[in-house]
Amino acid sequence: MWNKQRMKIFFRGVAVLSAAVITAQVCSSCGWMAGEIKDEEVTDLESQMRAEKRTTVFEQSLIDFGVLLRAYNVPRMAVQSKNIGNMTAEKNLPSDIYAMIAATMNKIGPQIVFIPYDAQYVMSESNTGGTITRMYPNIVLDGGITGFDKDMFEKEREVEASGGWAGAQGGGHINAGANYSRLTLDLNLLDYRTQSYFPGALSSNSILLQQSKLGWGVYGYYMGNGGSFDYDLKKKQGVHAALRTLVEYSILEVLGKYFQVPYWRCVRGANPDEDFIKRVYTAFLELQKDQQQLKIKNLLFLHGFNGIDRSAPEFSGPEEGAMKEAMRRTSTSTMSDLYIALWKTVPVDTAARRVLIDRRRQAQEDRIKAEDARKVAEQKAAEEVKQKAAQEEERKKRIAEYNGYVTSGDRFYKEKRYDDALRQYAAANQLFGGEQYPVKMINTIRGFKQQKQQAEEQYAGNVATASKLYEAAEAVSFNYASYKKALQAYEAAARIKPDDADVKQRIEEIKKKLSKYSLVNDKENGEDW
Repeated sequence: MWNKQRMKIFFRGVAVLSAAVITAQVCSSCGWMAGEIKDEEVTDLESQMRAEKRTTVFEQSLIDFGVLLRAYNVPRMAVQSKNIGNMTAEKNLPSDIYAMIAATMNKIGPQIVFIPYDAQYVMSESNTGGTITRMYPNIVLDGGITGFDKDMFEKEREVEASGGWAGAQGGGHINAGANYSRLTLDLNLLDYRTQSYFPGALSSNSILLQQSKLGWGVYGYYMGNGGSFDYDLKKKQGVHAALRTLVEYSILEVLGKYFQVPYWRCVRGANPDEDFIKRVYTAFLELQKDQQQLKIKNLLFLHGFNGIDRSAPEFSGPEEGAMKEAMRRTSTSTMSDLYIALWKTVPVDTAARRVLIDRRRQAQEDRIKAEDARKVAEQKAAEEVKQKAAQEEERKKRIAEYNGYVTSGDRFYKEKRYDDALRQYAAANQLFGGEQYPVKMINTIRGFKQQKQQAEEQYAGNVATASKLYEAAEAVSFNYASYKKALQAYEAAARIKPDDADVKQRIEEIKKKLSKYSLVNDKENGEDW
């Protein structure tokens, strides 16, 4: 029995032989001689056609940088990058290095959340009905390829360039017979909300390229913190490899400056960035005392000191002892010197574990608080539902009372019991002051009462006038004009109150008196009889 490998070889040989025979027949018909295909050539071809995993110079440094951020207790940060491209006149450079930046950010790990910069995609999804829950960045990366200087060295001149950095060793000199160029990348960070740049959060780095028979290749690294080394050019790498190296280190530097961590600790053989250390020292001096103490406490915690309350700036007795012990270990005597000494020497591995444990503890406390808050919210919601139900019941009760008052008021109004109706409408208005109907009826009844009052006053005036004229007429033997005027005044009063018996009786008396003298006409000048 043949195994699978032998069968594979057999069928491959048959295929090659068949191809050779067919080729020989075709070429012989055309007058050409067929070439021979050997298995060794196929084997060589297969050995070259394999996927290759490329490991960049700063790939491990980026991974270590993520651990460094956690070790320094830097919170997770959302970062976005603009389309960073070529700002030079060199056409052979890529127009955009956004993909390199995205890959570099993702190598750092969970401490950095990279948010794509693709507004057109978001708008297209929105227009097609898609729902995207967006995360907005805290900081935005900006910059560009700002320099590509060709032929940096004269042909007749040789320059020594040796050293070791980033885990690579090299030594030698720049060969005057080759062409060298320098590629420069500048990066900055800005605040997403204000669109203003962060002072000092920048990087400007260059890389040296050599042009040989193989083409352009990476030769040396010259970075912002003094690191440099030669690279033995064994195969063609090209400008893209140089750009990726620049991008990776520049992102290490610019993020390190933004988060204020010693980023060079992630790069083997790198020198400390003394200018950046001075800025960190000056920034600490500018802080208020309570803020300085909080920073010291955080570093004491990262260095393994227990019992540190990082929420209160004041130092307790045990915390004072921890600070004095830290000063003894670092040979410092001031808080500023202690801060820098602790800041530069945080034990990355142990601090990262302490931060991880502390974050788990904090997450557990946050879950407990969230659960308590949820229970309080549910209880409050239940009370609100109960309160709304009681309010609704009270509202229905008031509506029923309101309708009862209005109904009674309408009945009393029809019966012309205006005072009773007024009281009912007033009670309805007190329950719901915004309703117009009770107010309208109250005003109507008040108008009626006002008219009635005016009629009463007019009635009383007419009766008083009539009584005065009647008494004046009675005082003499007979005064026709006075009786006549008194009769008119009583009749006017009777029109106001037709049912007044006294007024009716007086009218009858005056008419009887006037009827005795019916033969006398037009006695209106006051003549006495």
